[in-house]
Amino acid sequence: MIALNGWAVAHRTNAEIKNLETKIRQLMPKGGGVMLCVGIQEWEMPDPTGARAQSFLSLHIVDAGTSPATILKKYLHQARLTQGAAKGWKRKDVYLWVTEI
Repeated sequence: MIALNGWAVAHRTNAEIKNLETKIRQLMPKGGGVMLCVGIQEWEMPDPTGARAQSFLSLHIVDAGTSPATILKKYLHQARLTQGAAKGWKRKDVYLWVTEI
């Protein structure tokens, strides 16, 4: 998971996917996939080396179907509440398209 900086974020994301495995399997269409949204918080300001620490915030199922582009476009145009980042951090969302589990 190159989009996720660091072992801890990737490990927590994988653990949360494992927790949702039954639901993902139920939603998984034949020949399609399930879109997941991983919420991450990242330092607003990098350290002197240019690095930005990241930590896991949340993971939820966006939707299932056969077109990730259509699902993402619909999702990005919906009003929703998301967990915010702590002071000094900013929220980033990473979208994962799961086709097998």
